[in-house]
Amino acid sequence: MIAGYAVAAVIALYGLTRDKIKPNLVEILIWFVVAGSIVGCYLILRIQLGIASQRRALRRVARAHLSAEQIKTFGLSYRLPFLRDLDFVLCLIAAIAGSAGVAIYLWLHP
Repeated sequence: MIAGYAVAAVIALYGLTRDKIKPNLVEILIWFVVAGSIVGCYLILRIQLGIASQRRALRRVARAHLSAEQIKTFGLSYRLPFLRDLDFVLCLIAAIAGSAGVAIYLWLHP
């Protein structure tokens, strides 16, 4: 959801300012988009870190109360919890960065 909102905000900002922006305000808009993209990426990484800590806690509980076979059955054995969905997280960050990059490019090259 964060990536979707970030991409939608960048597209909306570009669409609203495309024909009406004064040249001296382009730099301000670019910094606004860059700052928003950084915040969006930070939030996505923060969520991933939170999920990883929950997985570590769940793994500790599973080791204390379940057998190795049960842990395997329930899929509770993650060796590196942060890296488990890293490809998904990187795609979301790439979507944010890509939309920001396109908007910045179009503002600089009308």
